[in-house]
Amino acid sequence: MPQITETFTVTTSPEVMERLRRFLALLHFNSRFGHSGTFCMELDGDGEDQVTIDPINFRFAPEVDLLAHVGYDFEIAQNSGYSGANEDKSRPPRYDVRTGVKSALMYKDGNYLREIKYEEVVQDPGQSEG
Repeated sequence: MPQITETFTVTTSPEVMERLRRFLALLHFNSRFGHSGTFCMELDGDGEDQVTIDPINFRFAPEVDLLAHVGYDFEIAQNSGYSGANEDKSRPPRYDVRTGVKSALMYKDGNYLREIKYEEVVQDPGQSEG
């Protein structure tokens, strides 16, 4: 598989930088060990954990904004979009705080796909849609 190299400048507190270093070590060493998984890093975005990354691709901003307003505990970056999950699987995502509506928009690669209803978000993945 072809490889690419990019350089980013990260500006943040020493505590968040250490967390980020540990997170990057998870990615680095687990890919060397051949371990697959979903890796997380805690971030208090409205508190003291402010992070600036340069350069940043602003085409992701609408998708990240949506995901943040749905209110998942874990927000997951994937190859062509984002997904989320709650630690307590019985706890539904929050309302969209911007509208107060129990629904959200679904985006993939920055493009609007369709509206998702609250019932879809809380539906057990094992249940049929019928």
